[in-house]
Amino acid sequence: MTERALVRRYIYPAFSSHPPSLQFANQFVFKPTGSTTAAMIVLLNTLTNLLSSAPYVIVISLDFSKAFDTVHHSSLLHKLAHLPDHSYNWLSDFFYSHSHCTLFHDHQSSLLDITVRDSPSDLPPMSLQQEISPHPAIIPASNVASRHIELANIQNWAKRNNLKLNCDKSCVVFADSRRRRPQVAEPAQLQSIVRCHSLRMLGVVLADDFSVTQYVQQLVTSNAQTNYALRVLRCHGLSYAALQLVYRATVVARLTYAASACMARSH
Repeated sequence: MTERALVRRYIYPAFSSHPPSLQFANQFVFKPTGSTTAAMIVLLNTLTNLLSSAPYVIVISLDFSKAFDTVHHSSLLHKLAHLPDHSYNWLSDFFYSHSHCTLFHDHQSSLLDITVRDSPSDLPPMSLQQEISPHPAIIPASNVASRHIELANIQNWAKRNNLKLNCDKSCVVFADSRRRRPQVAEPAQLQSIVRCHSLRMLGVVLADDFSVTQYVQQLVTSNAQTNYALRVLRCHGLSYAALQLVYRATVVARLTYAASACMARSH
């Protein structure tokens, strides 16, 4: 209860009025009003606005290996040092002397200090016309020549933060307006990252024309399989209350996940 009160009274206000050196605009986790749905809406809104004036937009979906478990506490606290003293001191004390162990039956491992975790994003784009966040890099047509520079900038940023950019799991999506598609000449492909025709972001699949048809089809197939499994469980005597609980936790959860972002895209 004390930690929750401190976070609401001191930490959240400090993040809301953060110094310029810390960029929380493109961060949607561990902050008030942040969610995967909000991240999806911001991505779609950014792409739509850019395509109103640009013939195409390149989206580089980035994958970082163990992104939530590798940033050193020392690096994290160095960034948070720009916060007010009382907020920084509470955070520093919270991160200090944390450890964990593994317990299996009657055997317990030795304690190991926890010295790494997630970090706020301070990754600035090399060009002011571009949008950079920890996951997608959005590059309009006017800055297509700077893709290699931006990718190198991201890799250097990752290295400084003890992160590893996994190029094998990253992808490039060429998004353009359907009206301009016949007149658009696609740029050359990046050598290190494969070109894809759809983008999976936070569990939602977006095609290069921004449609969610493929994602909806996957939902229908997955939910049909779950419904079949529930029918089998009902035949084997699973209670109605338990069936409802499993149905809400699986089918309903899938259908409502990021639903507002997908519905906005379909309209």
